[in-house]
Amino acid sequence: MGSGYQEMTEIPLSLCTPDEEKSCFACCPPIRPPGYEHSHYTNEIKRVLRENTASLRKNEKSVSAITGFSCWALGYLDGGFKRIGCLLHPSQNDGKDLRYRVDYGDKCARESCVEAGIFLLLAPEAITFWLRLSHGLDSFSYSSRTVNPLFRILGWGAPVLNLVAMAEKERDLRADSILELYSFFKTALSPRADAQPAWHCRRRKARRSTCPAPRPAA
Repeated sequence: MGSGYQEMTEIPLSLCTPDEEKSCFACCPPIRPPGYEHSHYTNEIKRVLRENTASLRKNEKSVSAITGFSCWALGYLDGGFKRIGCLLHPSQNDGKDLRYRVDYGDKCARESCVEAGIFLLLAPEAITFWLRLSHGLDSFSYSSRTVNPLFRILGWGAPVLNLVAMAEKERDLRADSILELYSFFKTALSPRADAQPAWHCRRRKARRSTCPAPRPAA
């Protein structure tokens, strides 16, 4: 039995893998009950992750279907037990996709979230700016929609987030002060409904004109 993980010299920057300290594994396994969050079962899952990582034999080709709401291929991706993800993913196996072994390979390959797509549309400076909101979170907290503010923030869309990041690029704002300065991020407003008004509002403020308040969420 091997360690089940390999050290990566370079981690592709994405919402799933923002840095070497944490990762998002909210979409794994692909079969989950509504509202499920790993953070509700941290101690139990940590034990299972260690067992999965230690027991994985990558050279095997046998198929073992996922049972229940856990996946035997979900484990730790680094020796420090910080990053969590799929041990059969191509990034962990020299480009070889071994996810067919869980019998949900096609679904696993398709699995993503809307926020991950929006993250890819952010300018590099905006990515650095907004990732400050997740500083200090571990993989369990980072994967939680109730704990990680990035999931809510990204709902406002790339145009709004790029504009805010550009407007504040010269200021060394603390992560918590970003949400205080742009208080609509903390309200019950609907990002999908109010992102465009907020975007145009910020542009008008740059030209020193007034802005109407975003309408309340329905």
